[in-house]
Amino acid sequence: MKLTFRRLWSRVAAITLLGVILSPERARAEINLGVMGDSLSDEYMFNGRTYATNWTEQFATYDSANLGPLVTSPANPPPRGEGYNQNWALAGATSSTVLSGGQASGLAAQIPNAGGAGIDYAVFAIGANDFGPGTTAYNDIYGGVWSQSQITSYVNSVVSNISTALGDILPTGVKVVVATVPDYGITPTVQADYPDATKRQLVANAVAQVNTGINGIAQSDHIVVADLSAMISKVFGSEGSFNTTVKIGNVTINLTQSTSSTSSTAGFCVDGIHPYTTLQGTLGNLFAQALDTGYNAGVPLFSEAQILQHAGLTYGGSDTLAATLGPYSNYVISYAPPPPGLGDANGDGIVNGLDINKLAGHWLAVGSNVAGDVNGDGVVNGLDVNTIAGNWLATYGTGSGAGSGSAVPEPATWLLGCCGGTLLLFLRRVGTRPPGR
Repeated sequence: MKLTFRRLWSRVAAITLLGVILSPERARAEINLGVMGDSLSDEYMFNGRTYATNWTEQFATYDSANLGPLVTSPANPPPRGEGYNQNWALAGATSSTVLSGGQASGLAAQIPNAGGAGIDYAVFAIGANDFGPGTTAYNDIYGGVWSQSQITSYVNSVVSNISTALGDILPTGVKVVVATVPDYGITPTVQADYPDATKRQLVANAVAQVNTGINGIAQSDHIVVADLSAMISKVFGSEGSFNTTVKIGNVTINLTQSTSSTSSTAGFCVDGIHPYTTLQGTLGNLFAQALDTGYNAGVPLFSEAQILQHAGLTYGGSDTLAATLGPYSNYVISYAPPPPGLGDANGDGIVNGLDINKLAGHWLAVGSNVAGDVNGDGVVNGLDVNTIAGNWLATYGTGSGAGSGSAVPEPATWLLGCCGGTLLLFLRRVGTRPPGR
């Protein structure tokens, strides 16, 4: 069918008005997310910490991502048990048991089919328990029993396990964020049980070796790193000079305190190991930022007020976390190919009316990488119109991914106004004439 200027701009007007009518909250489609990991990601509600919520629970509860149905009775088949169907993380898991326990193979089998539309993205956060307090690794490194060659050999085995697990899921085409390994030495319990900061640093050094290996894997596999270790270090400080507090939303969070109750300003759950709801909210923001930076996933970050609200705390009137933490993007390293130019639905290097036409031809289509889904959320709707409007007339180097574009000032306002006027003119001119005349 020949595309006339009048037909094109009638589509522009109609679709843009739909974009205005459909608010982001109503039009937004959740990403389908799978998770592998340990108790940092395993739902707190089934692990004796019902007074707190971890990042996966916050994602599912507040519509950041679809983790599948919440399964309680009967439970998910092993190894998952109770929890969200697409969350394979298990308390106590190590880089070895992710493989032997079936997390990696289980998620790999589920990715093409979960929810009827497949799993588009995965977060993989493992390795802390390989250096957990009470393990041979922690005790012997802390105690000076292991030689450097023994430490290196152990580090290499952890890195190899992580690489193998990623090798199980990457062939499915899933877009992966892998987290660096946090050091248990920042927790109150470990500091109490292992009081020598110099010896704790020996373990931290070994963990840092693992994280170097994780970055190497991510670079080879062209995936995204959420540098959890660096972000935690920014909040907590380093051995010998730990911070005792951090402010979120102008509310002081006590990094040395533990709690077994809700609405608490403590940094940790009662065991002094697992981060409480507020700190888990910041972890969720890191993973959201990694998904957005690397894959244009469109996952919204929690505001500081929301992080506090999730913990039953009242916002203190101003955002304060950024003063300590800076932007979450500081802790994301993307080795993934750059996302396509924002708004360039047809890939011709410029955002214009042809991209609106592309959307029109696939309106309300759903699926991974569907044509016209310029914001990458899995559905063609008003949010894609908003993306085009926000990048109107931007130009991108063909074949080079996202690039800097030159857009007219106030592109969204200009486009919406133009489309509204075009719609009125079009209706006045065509009246009730049959289509095509």
